[in-house]
Parts: sequence; C-alpha cells; structure tokens
Amino acid sequence: IDDLNGPVTTPERATNSAWQNGRLRLNFADIKIPEISFAGVQLSTQVADTVLKDPEGDLLAGTGGDVIGIYVIRTDTEITFQFEFAQEIDLDSTLVGLAMDTDFDVSTGAFPGLFGALEPTNGIGSEFDLLLDIPGIFAGSPLTAFLFVGNNDIDNEQPIASIPVFVSDKIVSVTVMLDAINDDGNMAIAGLAGHFDSEGEATSVDFLPDLGNVTVGLNPQADVTWIDLSASGGELQQGEADTIIVHINTAGLNGTDFSGVLLITTNDPDELFVQIPVTLSLVTRVEDQTSLPVTFSLKPNYPNPFNPETTIRYELAESALVQLEIFNLLGQKVRSLVGKSKEAGAHNIVWDARDDLGKAVSSGVYIYRITANNFADSRKMILLR
Repeated sequence: IDDLNGPVTTPERATNSAWQNGRLRLNFADIKIPEISFAGVQLSTQVADTVLKDPEGDLLAGTGGDVIGIYVIRTDTEITFQFEFAQEIDLDSTLVGLAMDTDFDVSTGAFPGLFGALEPTNGIGSEFDLLLDIPGIFAGSPLTAFLFVGNNDIDNEQPIASIPVFVSDKIVSVTVMLDAINDDGNMAIAGLAGHFDSEGEATSVDFLPDLGNVTVGLNPQADVTWIDLSASGGELQQGEADTIIVHINTAGLNGTDFSGVLLITTNDPDELFVQIPVTLSLVTRVEDQTSLPVTFSLKPNYPNPFNPETTIRYELAESALVQLEIFNLLGQKVRSLVGKSKEAGAHNIVWDARDDLGKAVSSGVYIYRITANNFADSRKMILLR
C-alpha cells in the first residue's frame, strides 16, 4: 500500500481528545513492567513483506520521526513489525505506536485505536495496542515495547507484556508472540511515530498511514476473489469523473449466492468512505430445454442490489396468463413488465429501473409480484443509484 495523501488534518483529528491545541499528548501513568515478558527474542533475518510505503517528509508536525515504510514477517507462532525511518533513529526521544485490529471489525476493541490517539477515519477498533518506548520515557527502561489490551483509558491500564525492541541504523523491530494476542497474525494496523519530550508531548508526528489502515495477511471480510477492478485507485481534480470497470469471474466458485462490498476511500473530508454492495447469484444453465418445470416459481432477481437494470426470472409448470408487476413500498404500481399468456418453461425479463412512462425511478426498495393461474408470489429488490 502506498500512502499518497501526505499529511492530512481532518475535523475528527482536530476534536480528538488526545489532541491539545493542535499537538498530540499521550498521558501515561507510570507503567509497571509486567511479570510476563518475552525473553530471547532476536531480530529476524528473514525478508519482510512490505505493508506500507509512507511518503518521506509527510509529518503532520515537526521534522523528525519520519517513518517511510512498515514491514511484517509472519510465522505460525509470531509476528515481527519493522519500522523504517528516513533518518537515523533518535534513541533519546523516538516513540512508535501501533494499533492492531485483529478481527477487522471497527466496532470491537478500542475506538479510535492507539489509546484514542488515532482518529475515526483510520477505521481501527484495536484489540491490542503496542507502544515502542525507545528512550524509556514512561517506564525508565529503554528499548522496550509494551503490549496493551486495546483501550482508550491508558492512565488506568497496565500492559500485559513487555517486549525487547531492536534498533539497527534506521530500522526499529519488535516481535510479538501470537499466543499473547490469541490471533493468527491476520490483522488491520494503523499507528503513529514521532519524537516525544519527557512530558509525553509530541514534538513531531507521522501518522501511519495518514488516513485509513493497512492489512497484514488476509482480511476475511475482504479479498473478494470473484471481483477484479480495472483500477484500484487514482487522482481526480474537482469536477472530474472517471470509470472503473468491475469484472465478475465465477470460475471456481462453490455455491449459489455471494456478497461483497466495493469500499471507496478518499481524502474528501465530507465523504471519506463510500460503500457499494455487490451480490452475485450463480444460475446453472440448462442446455436440455426438453424438461419443463414441475412447479410455478418466482426466482430472486440478479443482480440485487442493482443499477441500472436487473433480471427477473420465473418458471411456469404450464401455459398461463402471467401478470408481472413492480410496486414501491407504498403499494403503488411502478411498472407492468408482463401482461400476457406465456408458455410453460423458464422465462427472464429485464427491468431497466423505469416506470410505465419511461421515467427513471429513484433509489429504494421495490416489490416485484407475479400471478399466473392460481399461483402468486412476490420478492424484494434494491435499486442503488
């Protein structure tokens, strides 16, 4: 992930309780080093995976503590985070904080993450917070990381573990045992780094990333395998528009109904997130048309939600006079799609989201209803413009 925004100040950040007069203050009580600690942890020599390339010089404040990359090594038993700084690390003042959302659910854990120092737009509900106290400001023990259960009241909490931190030139590294966080190493992360004085007040801050979060491993709520996009990002000036083509690939899918969300994140403070639901229904094509349906049925429309059109399927066990109509939630008829006799078999009809006068209807929930001989049924569908 490339962080292209640069330093961003948002209304959420301006009102965050951790910010005072535009400056970040971490109010820590004296931290007692817990009895649980990880001894013998060594800096890994493995090649780490890049999870974030952060722009050089994108600090929100100050001139130091500029992280330009986060790298991760995951094994079956531990996860190592490596933070690369643009300049040599100041051992007397550098702190790094990391919020770990281990279940990819912003509604669980502490929100905003990292003792409340992050902002809501980072989308982190942290189950665990990690503080890398390189100079030993809070506990008097340098090169120590403290692992906390995610909370927004750090003054009344104590860490569950202390972990050695390793510094090598411009790299800070720390390894967390997965047993300590009861996790498989898949998580969303966001954090900050910078220089802090002896009172815990930041003299420089770099958010990681500026907005949003980055993924370590696989996100079970993302990584939809059957959707491919023609582009995953871009830059638009005011008044400009662009088109992203969504490709649906059903190869290898097991099942009939699938759902996902296209999540659009922007640096527009008025609309930071846009979610577009996507549903997929797999229909087996019957090549042998000699076998007729044994019952009357009305099938789910697809796609649903839809824009600008959707296909409605129905099956007739015998020839029948078919009425297929669409109503709004007030019971008013919007469109008559079918009103004549149909032969037995499977039938499809496309609704283009227009009424009987040819006028486009607004977004919302609509009901489609069929009557055929003595059969009647109805279903709901959602139009999203």
